[in-house]
Amino acid sequence: MLIRLSSLPLHVILAMFVLCLSATGASKTNDPQEERLLSKTELETHLRFLAADELMGRETGTEGNDVAARYIAEQFRNYGLEPAPGSEDFFQSVPMVRTTPPQTQRLALDGRDLKPGEDFILVRGSNIFLSAPVVDADHGMADPGDGSRDLEGKVALVKFGDEKGNNGPQSLSLKRERLTARGAVAVIELYAGHQWQMFVSYLQQPNLGLSSGDKAEESIPHLLVKKNESIREELLASKVSITASESGSEEIRSNNVVGVLEGSDSRLRQEWVALTAHFDHVGASPDLHGATAEDFIFNGARDNGMGTVALLAAAKHLAADPPARSVIFIALTAEEVGLLGSSHYVENPAVPLKQTVFVLNNDGGGYNDTSLVTVLGLDRTTAREDIARGSLKAGLEAFGGEPQIQRFFNQSDNVRFARKGIPAPTFSPGFREFDQEILRFYHRPSDEADELFDFEYLLSFARAYAYSAEFIANNPRRPAWIAGDEYEDTAKSLYGDPADSSSTQD
Repeated sequence: MLIRLSSLPLHVILAMFVLCLSATGASKTNDPQEERLLSKTELETHLRFLAADELMGRETGTEGNDVAARYIAEQFRNYGLEPAPGSEDFFQSVPMVRTTPPQTQRLALDGRDLKPGEDFILVRGSNIFLSAPVVDADHGMADPGDGSRDLEGKVALVKFGDEKGNNGPQSLSLKRERLTARGAVAVIELYAGHQWQMFVSYLQQPNLGLSSGDKAEESIPHLLVKKNESIREELLASKVSITASESGSEEIRSNNVVGVLEGSDSRLRQEWVALTAHFDHVGASPDLHGATAEDFIFNGARDNGMGTVALLAAAKHLAADPPARSVIFIALTAEEVGLLGSSHYVENPAVPLKQTVFVLNNDGGGYNDTSLVTVLGLDRTTAREDIARGSLKAGLEAFGGEPQIQRFFNQSDNVRFARKGIPAPTFSPGFREFDQEILRFYHRPSDEADELFDFEYLLSFARAYAYSAEFIANNPRRPAWIAGDEYEDTAKSLYGDPADSSSTQD
C-alpha cells in the first residue's frame, strides 16, 4: 500500500523513522571502529529525517522543530546518555516571545519626520517615547570592560555591522548588549547597501526574542536608517525623538535538547566538555529568498542538519567508551533567529560554566572542499592539535583559514560561550571561501538531503568531529585560550588564573 508521509501526523512519521533507525543500527561492518561509531547508512537516515519536507524546515516555535527535538532526545536516550542533573528529561525549555512590529513608528530630527519604511525601520523595540541627543559610537562593538557608562542618556549612532563585516542577527544582538551596558538609550545604525528593501520586508515580519525575564535579551530600541549624503551629520546635530506603539506579542516555547555522559576518570570527570550544534532552521515560506511556488521549504540539510548529525555521531561514539572528562551534549534551538537557545543556556546552564572547560560547536553554511573541515577559531585555543589529530584520523585536514574565514567566528552559538570565557571554536563543513557553491544552497530550498548531497563526506565529517571531541575530553591538560586572545581575561575571571592550564590545578 502506498502511503504519502505528508498525509501522516508528525508523531507517526517520527515513530516510523525511529523503528527504521533501530533496524539500521543493528547492521554489522568489518570495521569495529565504524560499527562503534555510525555507518554511512545510519547517518544518512538521521539527515534524511531531520531535513525531510514533513518537518517544514524546523523553524523555531513550530511542530517540525518540536519533532526534531524529540527525535534528538530519543537518540540520546538510545545511546545511554542521561538527562542533565536536576532534570527528569532531555529538554531545557527556552521561553520566547513572538512579536509583531508596532503599527506606529516615528523618528524625528528636531521636528523633521523621517518616513518609516523609506528612510528608517525599527529593528527592535516597542512602546517607546524618548528624546535624546545623538553621539557617534563607531561600530558600537567596543567593550570597555570597566563598567563605564560613557553613553549614558545618549542615542548611539553606529556604522552598519561590525568591524569584520558581520551583520547578522548575532552581530545586532551583541551591538545592543554592549551599547546597553554603556548606558545608551537607543541605537541608530546607518545602512548604505543595496538590500534596503530586503531588510524592510524582513523586519516587518513577526520576530522572536527571549522572554523579557531573561536578562540575555534585555536591550534598547534599535533603528536602521538608510544612509544618504547628509543624514549622518543631521543626526549628530540633532536631538532625536523616537516613538513606537505597543507591539503585538505571543508567548511561545521551544527546547534545547541536553544529554550528559559522566567521565571515566575520578578526578577529570568534574570537568565538562560541551558539544553543541543548533538543530533549527528557517522554516517554510514563499516570501523567503529563493522560494518558489513549487518549493518553499528550507530543509536545512547542510545548515545545520550536518552539525546535528555529527552531534549524534559523537554521542554514540563517546557513550560506547566514555572519555576521562564528562561530556554534555547540547542540541540548541533558535540559532537562526539570534542565538536565542545558546543565549538562554549560558544564563541557565545545566552544568556550571566554571566546570565547562571547552565547547566544540558544530555549525556551517555548507561545503565546497570535502578534503577538510574548517574550524573557526582553530588557532585560538590549545585544543588545536587535538582537533587536527581527530580530523586526520577521519582522513580530513583541519583548516583554519584566512581572516575573511575567521570573521564567521562570532556568527554561531559558540560566541555565547566564548563571551563567558569558555574556549569555544566552531567545527564546520569544509570551505576555503564562502563562494557561489556555498550560496547555491545556503538558506535556500535547495539545501536538501538528496542526490546532490555528499553522504560519504558526511560520514568523514561526523567522524572527525567525534574523534576531535574524544581527544579533547581525554587530554589531561585542560584546554585554554591562546595567550593574548580577546577572551583570555574573561576566562581568567571565570576559571581563576592558575600558574598554568593543567588540570592538576585546583
